[in-house]
Amino acid sequence: MLSTWNGIPIAYDLAPANTDERVAIESLLEMAQGCTIYGDKGFIDCDWQIQVQQRMGNQIWTVLRKNQQYQHSPSLNRFISRMRQRIEGVFHEIQNTGRNPESTAQQNH
Repeated sequence: MLSTWNGIPIAYDLAPANTDERVAIESLLEMAQGCTIYGDKGFIDCDWQIQVQQRMGNQIWTVLRKNQQYQHSPSLNRFISRMRQRIEGVFHEIQNTGRNPESTAQQNH
């Protein structure tokens, strides 16, 4: 899901659980060219992030794994985590309003 800083959903896509998240988000990233995007660990791949930045101008920030050589500052990690929590909160609120995206997608198939 892509949302604004204020938690307004812009777009989302549903994919089977075994789908690579990087593949699933490609079409959404094209809608938000030139943006700074905060994602979860499914988007850590540095080579993929560089490709996205070169193709679409999007800069992707993720919390890094503890065993990675390069590490963000603790304050940047906290900031990225807060952004991720906002997105999870937006998704939760959509579900609470009776508009469960997962149920809607299953009904449309």
